[in-house]
Amino acid sequence: MGSLIEELRRREAAARAEADRLRTRIEELSEDLARTEEQASRLSIAREEVARVLEEPAVAEPPDNARRAERQAGGEPRPASQAGTVTVPPWQEGAEASVLPRSYQDLLEVAADAGRPLRA
Repeated sequence: MGSLIEELRRREAAARAEADRLRTRIEELSEDLARTEEQASRLSIAREEVARVLEEPAVAEPPDNARRAERQAGGEPRPASQAGTVTVPPWQEGAEASVLPRSYQDLLEVAADAGRPLRA
């Protein structure tokens, strides 16, 4: 009968060891789940914020010294663009490069000065 009792003790110890292993794995998975849920939450907030920003018109005013510099350069002051908003107006027949933001005008000037096709 001694060997049967020893076999049962061995099996009990193995079952407890398996339970401990599974408990540890559950803790690891719970931590992974919490990190993944946090990331999903941050991404959802970022997506909602970007959508909100893209829906709003760009109305920010440049600082006074930027407006003064634009007036001295002979240009009309333009509203400053907000990050994530489209700053290029829709294309229209006969539109001049002057309707584009200054950085875009600079790019067109570089392309024109090259005198040959450029690769982006």
